[in-house]
Amino acid sequence: MADTRRGEKAGWLGGFAGAFLWLPAMAVAFLVQGQWLAGLIGIALGALGYGSMVWFRPWRYPDTPYWRLLIPPYGV
Repeated sequence: MADTRRGEKAGWLGGFAGAFLWLPAMAVAFLVQGQWLAGLIGIALGALGYGSMVWFRPWRYPDTPYWRLLIPPYGV
Protein backbone atom coordinates (compact mmCIF):
# COMPACT_ATOMS: atom_id res chain seq x y z
CA MET A 1 0.00 0.00 0.00
CA ALA A 2 1.36 3.38 -0.96
CA ASP A 3 1.98 6.08 1.60
CA THR A 4 -1.02 8.38 1.18
CA ARG A 5 0.05 10.92 3.79
CA ARG A 6 3.34 12.01 2.23
CA GLY A 7 2.26 15.63 1.78
CA GLU A 8 1.00 15.86 5.35
CA LYS A 9 4.26 14.44 6.67
CA ALA A 10 6.35 16.84 4.61
CA GLY A 11 4.21 19.78 5.66
CA TRP A 12 4.29 18.89 9.34
CA LEU A 13 8.02 18.20 9.54
CA GLY A 14 9.12 20.92 7.13
CA GLY A 15 6.80 23.57 8.51
CA PHE A 16 7.77 23.12 12.11
CA ALA A 17 11.45 22.70 11.24
CA GLY A 18 11.29 26.06 9.50
CA ALA A 19 9.42 27.58 12.41
CA PHE A 20 12.07 26.49 14.90
CA LEU A 21 15.07 27.17 12.64
CA TRP A 22 15.50 30.73 13.89
CA LEU A 23 16.19 29.55 17.46
CA PRO A 24 19.51 27.78 16.83
CA ALA A 25 20.48 30.51 14.35
CA MET A 26 20.03 33.19 17.00
CA ALA A 27 21.70 30.94 19.57
CA VAL A 28 24.83 30.75 17.42
CA ALA A 29 24.84 34.54 17.13
CA PHE A 30 24.63 34.82 20.92
CA LEU A 31 27.42 32.29 21.36
CA VAL A 32 29.67 34.22 18.95
CA GLN A 33 29.02 37.36 21.02
CA GLY A 34 30.05 35.50 24.17
CA GLN A 35 26.56 35.36 25.66
CA TRP A 36 26.78 31.72 26.67
CA LEU A 37 23.59 31.46 28.70
CA ALA A 38 21.38 32.93 25.98
CA GLY A 39 23.09 30.76 23.36
CA LEU A 40 22.67 27.55 25.31
CA ILE A 41 19.04 28.35 26.13
CA GLY A 42 18.38 28.99 22.44
CA ILE A 43 19.94 25.69 21.42
CA ALA A 44 17.97 23.86 24.11
CA LEU A 45 14.70 25.49 23.04
CA GLY A 46 15.37 24.67 19.40
CA ALA A 47 16.08 21.04 20.25
CA LEU A 48 13.05 20.85 22.52
CA GLY A 49 10.80 22.37 19.86
CA TYR A 50 12.07 20.09 17.12
CA GLY A 51 11.87 17.07 19.41
CA SER A 52 8.29 17.83 20.41
CA MET A 53 7.36 18.29 16.77
CA VAL A 54 8.82 14.89 15.87
CA TRP A 55 7.41 13.14 18.95
CA PHE A 56 3.84 14.44 18.56
CA ARG A 57 3.47 13.93 14.80
CA PRO A 58 -0.12 13.17 13.74
CA TRP A 59 0.55 9.84 12.03
CA ARG A 60 2.02 8.52 15.27
CA TYR A 61 -1.21 9.30 17.13
CA PRO A 62 -3.91 9.01 14.46
CA ASP A 63 -6.84 9.05 16.93
CA THR A 64 -5.74 12.24 18.72
CA PRO A 65 -7.22 15.56 17.54
CA TYR A 66 -4.78 17.97 15.89
CA TRP A 67 -5.30 20.67 18.49
CA ARG A 68 -3.94 18.34 21.18
CA LEU A 69 -0.92 17.44 19.09
CA LEU A 70 -0.14 21.13 18.53
CA ILE A 71 -0.03 22.05 22.22
CA PRO A 72 3.56 20.84 22.95
CA PRO A 73 5.27 22.39 19.89
CA TYR A 74 3.34 25.65 20.32
CA GLY A 75 4.13 25.61 24.04
CA VAL A 76 7.85 25.60 23.28
